Amino acid sequence: MMLSEELIEEYIEFMKTNKPSLEKKPEHNKYDNIFEIRQERQDSLMYKIEDELRRGDIDDYFPIKEGIYYYRSLGGFFKRVLLFMTDKGIDLPVLKIVCPHLEWNIGAIYYIVRHDKTRERAVYRGTYGYRGTGCHESACIEEFLHRIKITPSCIKLLDADRLLGALGLFEVEE
Repeated sequence: MMLSEELIEEYIEFMKTNKPSLEKKPEHNKYDNIFEIRQERQDSLMYKIEDELRRGDIDDYFPIKEGIYYYRSLGGFFKRVLLFMTDKGIDLPVLKIVCPHLEWNIGAIYYIVRHDKTRERAVYRGTYGYRGTGCHESACIEEFLHRIKITPSCIKLLDADRLLGALGLFEVEE
């Protein structure tokens, strides 16, 4: 299944009208300031989402292994997630894996969305910290997820010890 330009435009219009309420900080944002950035910049994040969807390439990924797509661009990641949705196949929860740098106030956040039927995974590495420049990617991802009706209760926060298991590279006991 492919995403046509018309379908992408339909999703964009849907997301513009589905502005999420940001009244209470979600549990998965307890270690970051992504919620606060989304509160301050919700409209500009939607413009970024729209731009990424229009110019992103769904084939701009690095294959980690069969069915696991590590995206180099937000737009490609967003398109893969929408492709999963179009096929009615997102397996919840979406995983948010925080991997701090040695300086704890900076690091990476991996977002992993899995297709329910095929078990394929779309992976994107967002950032946080980095002296005020980092959280915006992750805020954009979380705004995107919320606008397509993946609510905060559908995002599971994990630590870096779970990354290999979440990528399907290593079996981890729950």
